[in-house]
Amino acid sequence: MPSSLHPNSFTINLNGTFDWTEANAAASWALGNDGVNATGDDYSIFVPVNRNGITFTAPLGLGTATILGPGDLAAVNLEAALVFDGGDNQNWTISNMTFTGFDMSIGMFNGLGGSDAFNNTTITGNIFNMATDLNTTVAPVDVNQNIGLHYSFGTNQNITNNTFNIAGDGISAGVNYSSSVAMQSNTSGGNVYNGLNISGNTLNVLNAQSANPQVILGIWENGHAHNSNITLSNNQFLNLSGGNDATLNLQRAFRVTSHSFAGSTVTYSNNTVQGANMGFQWIAGSDFSAQMPVQMTGNTLTGNNWGMLVQSNGKALLTSNIFDGSTDNATDVQIVAGSTVTSGGGNSWAGEGYYVENLSANALNLSGETFDQVNSYRRTDRMYDALDNGGSGLVRFDGINLYVSAPATGLSDETISLAINASVVGDVINIETGSYTSGIDASAKALTLAPGSSPGCVTLGGNLILNSDDVMAMEVNGTTACTQYDQFVVNGTVTLGGANLSLTLGYTPVNGDMITLIDNDLADAVSGQFAQGTNISVGGYYFTINYAVGDGNDVVLIACTNVTNTTTSEVFCGIQEAIDDAQTVNGHTL
Repeated sequence: MPSSLHPNSFTINLNGTFDWTEANAAASWALGNDGVNATGDDYSIFVPVNRNGITFTAPLGLGTATILGPGDLAAVNLEAALVFDGGDNQNWTISNMTFTGFDMSIGMFNGLGGSDAFNNTTITGNIFNMATDLNTTVAPVDVNQNIGLHYSFGTNQNITNNTFNIAGDGISAGVNYSSSVAMQSNTSGGNVYNGLNISGNTLNVLNAQSANPQVILGIWENGHAHNSNITLSNNQFLNLSGGNDATLNLQRAFRVTSHSFAGSTVTYSNNTVQGANMGFQWIAGSDFSAQMPVQMTGNTLTGNNWGMLVQSNGKALLTSNIFDGSTDNATDVQIVAGSTVTSGGGNSWAGEGYYVENLSANALNLSGETFDQVNSYRRTDRMYDALDNGGSGLVRFDGINLYVSAPATGLSDETISLAINASVVGDVINIETGSYTSGIDASAKALTLAPGSSPGCVTLGGNLILNSDDVMAMEVNGTTACTQYDQFVVNGTVTLGGANLSLTLGYTPVNGDMITLIDNDLADAVSGQFAQGTNISVGGYYFTINYAVGDGNDVVLIACTNVTNTTTSEVFCGIQEAIDDAQTVNGHTL
């Protein structure tokens, strides 16, 4: 038919059910546009090129027009409803339609139309009831995944408010997977997808995974674009079956390929993922090291095995994301070696195994953010970072405070030595009550050591070595070790090196109270003293510091009466001690 009879800018209105399983319709569909077998257009309606400004719609509203296919045909690959083979087909709108039972409902592909082939496409308000893909063991010809919508090159495209229903119980055969993709695109690499907006879409997985689960990709933004403004917002990926198991299914709700660049931003905002194996997956096999971060803002991820998997040297900026729900993720975020995650603040963390599993050497600071665990030691249990593995970057969540939890309290154990290695000058290393195989050597850095669980005892299986730049911070709330005051039990040597003793006093001491700060094993003498020497005052109370009492080599505080030489300002624990001091001479006032 002459092209003059096919004008641009017109509307195709549909109403009712177009049943392509009916014998005559099925036979016609099988032959394609030209009515001839095996000419490349079989099992589809090919949209002619250079047809622009077309509206394809159900004017009476969603649910009034359905194109019904036969399900996945074992002897055919990518049987489809509508195929746009290269364009140009610009300014199309497809709306209010229901597509049911196709290997691919809508397929737009790059070709002779070039990079602007599908500019200003709008696909909105449709329902895609996707056929379950047959694996290639039972359907050798059907080599491609089933696709709800395949979009392609063009700027300012809008894919909004569509619903994709995926059965979810497809059966794979080993590596011959049953695979379904709700939405994906051709790869571009440039600014071809500038202005792409994917928002308000709902992806439902209807059934629990089979014993040999199918692969499901929700929204596979496959542009690999690095200088396009792309927004994916307010989309939902939901598992609707109570039998769903996120640790077993092979579902990736969002596959991330495009990244921000100078002057352009890729944003995933206010999306919801529930019950997937992976919520957001940076695509494997790429290298995003030269790119800028994807903006991940306000997304809600609950009940997933991994909330986010950042890999392939990917970069992400996380701001105000919610990982906390009625069912938590097993791991909120895993950062693979080479990748970088930074925080813009406001995230809420709740991973049952890990909040962050940092396999990368790059650090991350989550200070000031919200965690479902109140106790800081239980928080550090849910971080895998430099305190667990020397090759990982440090994940901070409380400013200058680092936390080493007691052995065997989390999926992996922090160590004191790794905490010292990961720290910087001025950090506070908090050590939970418990027994540790190592000692402490803080002589190379100016650090504060804070033992116990407010308060508690820390047993070291090695030496305690401090120097004049270090601080030992001890809580003293009574005279019973481990429950009322902090204590180090050292199975090794003790070197104090002029470190500063910082006491927090939480009770009213009585003259003669004894506080054993360091219980030193065997008979080895303490080397050196604290910076305070042999006495210390705190809160108006005074203690002598003794370095050779207890069993002869313990460091013990003894509460004493306060006597001050007002002339020399020296403080003593008794009158006789003040009188006998060499600095006290005739005329001084005590």
